[in-house]
This record gives sequence, structure tokens and C-alpha cells, in this order.
Amino acid sequence: MLMRVIAAITSSQVQAWVRIILLMAFVCMMTIGCVYTAPFTDAECRTVPHSIATMERIALGGLPQSIWFRGVSDSHPALILLHGGPGASEVALYVGGAQIANMPLGRRLAYDFTFSEAVKRGNSEARNALQQIGPPPYASVDELLAVEEWTQRFGGVNHARISTGTLIWTALGTDEANLIDLIKFGQGNRFSLTHLEGELSRLDLTERYRSFAVPVVFLLGRYDRHIPSELAEQYFNMIEAPCKRLLWFDQSGHNPPFEEPERFTAIMIKDVLPLATDGCAQ
Repeated sequence: MLMRVIAAITSSQVQAWVRIILLMAFVCMMTIGCVYTAPFTDAECRTVPHSIATMERIALGGLPQSIWFRGVSDSHPALILLHGGPGASEVALYVGGAQIANMPLGRRLAYDFTFSEAVKRGNSEARNALQQIGPPPYASVDELLAVEEWTQRFGGVNHARISTGTLIWTALGTDEANLIDLIKFGQGNRFSLTHLEGELSRLDLTERYRSFAVPVVFLLGRYDRHIPSELAEQYFNMIEAPCKRLLWFDQSGHNPPFEEPERFTAIMIKDVLPLATDGCAQ
């Protein structure tokens, strides 16, 4: 009986099952694959002295937090990446990428841009959806996300040819993230939006935060309509600091590190690092 079954299986069926098994294996690997961050090594595969590459969980403020540190030398100052906060009290300088200034006004400008693009492009679906939602303030997080989705489709988030899908696929190609991490990221993002929206929707940094005791650097995408860079530029001009710099990314929207990665890296090394180590005197 077994031989009859085997004989009945065609080569195309075998190939189909092989593809299914490989796909299942790939999904399994992306979902439950072990995440880690590789050490810095030299040409002989030896760990570079005084380098750091670690992923660990620690308690901050009584809550478990995941920390990922990488650096070719532990003598360099730490660069702390905070997406929208919270802030840190003891820093050598502040770098604002796609900097928020006045959130209520920014959201109104983003809505106006998106609606104008819908009309200009003759996109009745977008126009009708935006008219039904209406300008901010929005009644729910779902309405906020719906407007942001149209802003992204019309080039107001990413100016370069990248998308959320591209960024997700790039993340899955690294050792530091798997599919579960990205799912949790989405859940965490929704959780934060839901619980912080009341405060965030009213946030206006230009009213209270104009004087800083450390150098300030703004990195702005010329085509950012999601968090309008024109408002960030106006805010920058209000700021008083020991020294301040505004650097434009002329081929970027909201995500200069991903849209112009070479220029972003060069600026962090040539412009930001000296300010962190030597201050305004450099």
C-alpha cells in the first residue's frame, strides 16, 4: 500500500509539498527564532577590545524594559534612542529627529495636506474618508491612524521609495528582531497611542520649552508632512541653547535615518559626536 501511495505522488506534488514545508520552516524561524546581537570582531574573528554588544532586560521605574546597546568602543558617549519620549534628565546634548513642535497645529497641517492631495489626485475614496472623519481633533485613535495612512500613501511620511512593509522586511533580516517582536511593537504602539492620546493631542512644546542648557540639534526631512518640518524649523528659531544646529535632509520625509542612511550616519559621526564629547567649543 505504501509503495502504491508513493508511486501515485507526482513530482509536481513533491515540489509543492517541499515549498509548503520550506515556507512553514521560514515562518517558524521568523516567529520564534532566537534574537541576539552579534559582537564586534576583527579580521581574525576576535571580539574587538572594549566594544559592547548586548541585549538585556532590566527594571526601570519598577517596570521591565528591554535595552539594546551596541558600540565599537565603550569610551564613546551613549546615544539613547527615545521614540517620542520619555526624556532623560542628564544628557550631553539633545538631537531631535522629525521634531514635534505644536501637535494640534501640526495635525491640522497634516490633514490639510492629505485632503489637498486627495483632491489634486482625484482620489474620491480618500476624499470621502477624510471628509467623513473631518479635521482634528479626532474622535478616536482609529480616525487618527486612518488619516495617517492616507498621508503616507500621498508621500507625506516617506519621500524616498520605502514603505512600512520595506522596513518590516528589513527588520526581519536582522539578528535582533523576529516576527513576534514586530507584532508586540505594533501592539505596544497602539497601547501607547490609546493611553497617551489625550495628552499628546494637546502638546505644544513652543509654549514652555524654549531654553536648554545643552547643545540642540534638529534633523529634519524636507518633505515631512506627518510631523510638519516647517513647524519644527519655527520652533528651532525660538530655542535658546549654548549652541544649536538645524540640518536638513532634502530627500527625506519623516524618516531620515531610513531614507538617507548614509547622510544620517555621516552627520551623527561628524557633527553630533563632537558636540557630545567637546561641546560647543568644537
